[in-house]
Amino acid sequence: MILSDRTIRELLAAGRIVIDPLDQQDIQPSSVDLHLDNRFRVFLNHTRRVIDVKQDQT
Repeated sequence: MILSDRTIRELLAAGRIVIDPLDQQDIQPSSVDLHLDNRFRVFLNHTRRVIDVKQDQT
């Protein structure tokens, strides 16, 4: 699914999606710029379509 910047803003305002922290300048046409840390995790479990970072994936 591709969302326009307008739709992204509407969904954020409605609480349907959450981006925290969010800088409004990061919302681009059809995307949101993400700023990553200097570390990241490589997930080896490819059986899941979605990774929920709030749940333990082990």
